[in-house]
Amino acid sequence: MFLIRQPEFLIREFSSSDFEQLLHIAHAINVQAKNKEGFQPFYAFQADPAEQDYHELLQDKIKTFLKTAQDEKSKTPRKTYRLALCDNAGQLIGNITIDNLPSYDDKGNKIQGDIGYFINPQHGRKGLMSKALRSVLHIYFKNHDELDVTAHPMNLYSIKMLQRFNAKVIGIKSTSTYQNEPRIVFKISKENFLNSCKPFLITTQKNQPSLNRDEREKNV
Repeated sequence: MFLIRQPEFLIREFSSSDFEQLLHIAHAINVQAKNKEGFQPFYAFQADPAEQDYHELLQDKIKTFLKTAQDEKSKTPRKTYRLALCDNAGQLIGNITIDNLPSYDDKGNKIQGDIGYFINPQHGRKGLMSKALRSVLHIYFKNHDELDVTAHPMNLYSIKMLQRFNAKVIGIKSTSTYQNEPRIVFKISKENFLNSCKPFLITTQKNQPSLNRDEREKNV
């Protein structure tokens, strides 16, 4: 199991018991994306709250998300880590996903992996997601030299987050699996990421999490 404990947050695997809280968060994100400039809905939960069947559609999306997270844990080698972000009381407040499945940009350049994240709007703008992402990326870069990330051109808050990690623009995807919308492609190198960070201790469970690229090794 993947687990990170810090004084301000907990990062763990998702479980079926997260359904109700995840439904609440997904709805809050969709409402904010509709009403506030610079925000974009999280692709897996993207739906218009004004639609007549919105609540049924959103429930189906949450069920699919949680089932996918469960299925990913059993894959060997494991390529995707869909992780639950909780506050220091253990309450679910968001998600961080590391995905090592490659894709390609408009020029045919290989995009190695991706990272996705969302947080309950009421917990946003407090620096919590930045700290949580740093924790996961510190573990990722123990076994990898770079990570590609895609972001919607209008998702200004997500782009600002990536810039904190010295991410560099390397390409464009005019269409993507995310609702066929465009994406800017960023690259975060291990060197640039570490240069963006102040050293800090990551406290983990006894069996430290691993995001390992060597398929011969056992993945958590």
